[in-house]
Amino acid sequence: MALRNSSIFLTKCDLALYLTRNLTILTNASKRILAGELGVRIPVKGKDEIAQMGKAFNNMIDKVDARTKALEAANIRLNTILDSAVDGFVIINDKGTITDINPAISRLFGYAHNELIGQNVAIFLPFEMRSSHDSFIHQYLETGVTQIIGTSRELMAQRKDGQLFPIALSVSLMKIDNKVMFIGLVKDLSDVKRKEVAAAKTESVLLATLAASLDSLITIDIDGRVVEFNLAATRLFGYSRHEAIGRYLEELIIPKSQHSSHRGGMERYRQTGSGNIINKRIELLATCKAGNEIPIELEVVPIKLGNEILFTAFLRDISERKASELKLQLAKEQAELGNKVKSRFLATMSHEIRSPLNAILGGVELLLHSKLNKEQRIHANITREAGSALLNTINDILDFSKIEAGQMVLESNEFEPDKLVAQVLQILEPKAYDKGLQLVSFVDRNVPQTLLGDRQRLNQVIHNLVDNAIKFSVSGTITVEMWIADNQQSLMQLFCRVTDSGIGISEEAQSKLFKEFSQVHDTHNTNYKGTGLGLAICRELITMMGGEIELESELDKGCCFTFYVSLQPHEANYCHSYCPPTKSRVMLAHTDLLWLSIVSKQYSQYGIETVVVNSWGEIKEESLLLGRFDLVLLDETFLFEVDKNEINWLKQTNLSDEGTLVALVSAMSSEISQSLSNIGLDQVVNKPLSRSMQFALLSQDAPSNESEEVYLAESLFQGHILLAEDSPANQIIAGTMLTKAGFDVTYACNGVEAVKLMNERAFDLVLMDIRMPEMDGLEASHIILSTNPNQIILAMTANVMKEEVEQCYLVGMKDFISKPVNQKMLLSIIQKWLPNASITLPIISSQVKSFSQNLLDEIILSELSTALGKDSLSNMMAVFCEELLERVATLTVLDPTQFELIEDQAHTLKSSSGSFGAAALFLLAQQLESSARNKQTEIIYTLIKQVAIIGKETHDAFMERFIQ
Repeated sequence: MALRNSSIFLTKCDLALYLTRNLTILTNASKRILAGELGVRIPVKGKDEIAQMGKAFNNMIDKVDARTKALEAANIRLNTILDSAVDGFVIINDKGTITDINPAISRLFGYAHNELIGQNVAIFLPFEMRSSHDSFIHQYLETGVTQIIGTSRELMAQRKDGQLFPIALSVSLMKIDNKVMFIGLVKDLSDVKRKEVAAAKTESVLLATLAASLDSLITIDIDGRVVEFNLAATRLFGYSRHEAIGRYLEELIIPKSQHSSHRGGMERYRQTGSGNIINKRIELLATCKAGNEIPIELEVVPIKLGNEILFTAFLRDISERKASELKLQLAKEQAELGNKVKSRFLATMSHEIRSPLNAILGGVELLLHSKLNKEQRIHANITREAGSALLNTINDILDFSKIEAGQMVLESNEFEPDKLVAQVLQILEPKAYDKGLQLVSFVDRNVPQTLLGDRQRLNQVIHNLVDNAIKFSVSGTITVEMWIADNQQSLMQLFCRVTDSGIGISEEAQSKLFKEFSQVHDTHNTNYKGTGLGLAICRELITMMGGEIELESELDKGCCFTFYVSLQPHEANYCHSYCPPTKSRVMLAHTDLLWLSIVSKQYSQYGIETVVVNSWGEIKEESLLLGRFDLVLLDETFLFEVDKNEINWLKQTNLSDEGTLVALVSAMSSEISQSLSNIGLDQVVNKPLSRSMQFALLSQDAPSNESEEVYLAESLFQGHILLAEDSPANQIIAGTMLTKAGFDVTYACNGVEAVKLMNERAFDLVLMDIRMPEMDGLEASHIILSTNPNQIILAMTANVMKEEVEQCYLVGMKDFISKPVNQKMLLSIIQKWLPNASITLPIISSQVKSFSQNLLDEIILSELSTALGKDSLSNMMAVFCEELLERVATLTVLDPTQFELIEDQAHTLKSSSGSFGAAALFLLAQQLESSARNKQTEIIYTLIKQVAIIGKETHDAFMERFIQ
């Protein structure tokens, strides 16, 4: 019993101990949880009630932990948002005391966090507003009336440093544990207010600008009603802004005739979003309030504001501009009329001067084709060149008119640069002689014999520059140098330099040198008078020819004008060819060292030994001369120091057996010729010397200024020509030229006679003057061509104005011949239109003679003889001579238009003649090949004639020397 009771007692004690221990564990866990510890769990053993309670406790704790963690995470997220928010958050109690703030509040107001906690929220307001803010809270708590609670308002806030700034404040009510709390959201409006102020300022400026704008501005909506009408529009159209706003635009300013177009345009834009006048500047008429119409310039710009579309029109009154345009148009028409009158005046004056000048130059040309002695030919040449200078002056006047009108047109014809320079200097030589000046030229060896370009314009430029050099120089030598630039361009750059030792031009004056009507020297000094057009025209012409001009000059040190033009080469051989006599020596005797230098350089380029002396004493010093000379050029300045005996001594001592002594003079007369003849100087040449003349003297050719041109008819009759010309003198000149060429010429003195003669008989060609009495050439040509449209009519007139030339072609004339005419130009054009006429165009007799005198290249022949031996050379020469006759015979029967065959024959002949030392034939064949390649029919005809002549001479020379 005692044992059983003891056992029962122990069981109850164990149970009490078990319960006590589990309750203790539960109590301790609860305390830990209340202390804020998370993850607290109690051990659970068994399945009794205590164990079940433990499991329930643990499940409850898990849920509490999960909710705690979620709440903490939410708090963290909220605090993070509040801490990083740009706007400020402040929490206050029912007393207005700050209990919490986010960092943005500190940034906005400049307070630290601990400085604000416990402070009244009124600290954020200006002093004058703080008391009223507390009253809002008290009023709400007492009455429940929300004056600021639950609303947002804008007010001024104050920072810690006292600075005021605008904020937006929103206050909300919240209750925590039945305690009333307020949360305020503070947003800084400083940037917003600044932008609002800037926008308001911009709007004010824009409105003020529109109000003050000189252009009218009208804005309408999509229905066409006016929504904006500025002050300028009010002034322009007469409506006040109040009157215009809300009305349809077409009722205000659009003419009734345009109402339907306006409505159609608005409807089109509503449907398609596009319009004919949108974003375009147009001119049209508008109606004012008073009923009058005015011209306006209009531009319409569409503006989209959300779903609303507006149209803003900018309008400008152009009444004054239209009036000015009308005045300008009238002024333009008057100016054009004045230009036409001026052109007609220039044309009339040109015709009146050119007509007699045609007779003068034509008569001189016919005279030069007759038998003249040396002095007569020189005088005739001077007359021709002077007449040509007068013609150039007339052309200068017309050129300036053409340049002004933009009608200047360049030509491209064959010309010889050497001859061009020579002609300029020959014309100006008398003028230079009167002032005691020397003229001298140098044409570089690389300048071809012929080029293609506008010879007349280039002549005009060089003539003007040399003439100016003479005008502004009182002593010394004027030089003209010409060369080709060493480059690989397709066009040749022909350079020319004109140098003088005159008064020079200051650097300041050079800037206006090339301006029209500008003179850089004293305009009151008649020694330097002029129009001031020359250099301006020169620069314009040089520019048109693809070149430039520049000047180097100093006062009292002369001028150096250098220019270049771009020209087309005419021959395959781009260098000038001349074969001087073997081992030629030339003595130049002149007192001017610059003259000696230029002429010596010209000879030296071709391997000719030159000795220069500038006094008679140097000639006497035989040690300086060292041998005899093939040519001695003695300037006229030496002639005052010598007599016949000294000239004889000079010939005997210094001239070779075949040598020539030539006197150089500035003017020629019978008295001078006789005086020079008396002292033993039979050969006299006029200065200045050209390149061709220098070589002609060395080769002992006749030293004429121009090569004599001979025109012959192949048969007695070439065709019938009607010459309609009212001037008897011009009838004689042109008729003689035509008759000598083999034509039968019939004359008509006016257009009526020309029409009558054409009705009576047939003519192969008609030369028609334009200005004639009773009926002019244009009307006569129209009548003739109306019945005989195939008739060849060529205009021949002194009027070269563009309008008249065009009229000639319009009535049906085939070509245009400008007066004064020369025989070469006249017959060349006739040959073009009458290809069956066989006219021998210029055969340059002196050139043939020069070829004859330089027939063979002795150096090549010597080399062939040394290399082959006499017998082999003789056999080869026989083969060459036989081939030569065959080639020449083939060429003479070919028609000048068979260009390819002629080119092939000439090429082969050139190759063989060059190989066998036939120098003259080689040069002719080379020219013939080039002319055939360029299809120059007239030149081909002439060259074939020359090839036949030189070919026979070459054949005979080889046969005599190597075969017989």
